[in-house]
Amino acid sequence: GAPPLSDVQRRLSAALYEWMTQQGDEGLATELEALDHQTDKRRAKHEEAAAREKRPRATPSPQYHRGTSPRPAAHRARPRPARV
Repeated sequence: GAPPLSDVQRRLSAALYEWMTQQGDEGLATELEALDHQTDKRRAKHEEAAAREKRPRATPSPQYHRGTSPRPAAHRARPRPARV
């Protein structure tokens, strides 16, 4: 920082570091761990809901994935009749 503020910056950085140590906060590592826990909880919530329904989650059939179709091409791109 600027020379007149460097003492203030140094003092505030030391206070922040001390507080983080007291709280067990390890900075970025703590944040990433929190994200993992949130993701795990969301996944578990969805799995529990699916289990309560007692039916498997719908998964797309491979034949309809990415625009492929078991029908011949002539049936897929059939133009609509003009309205009168």
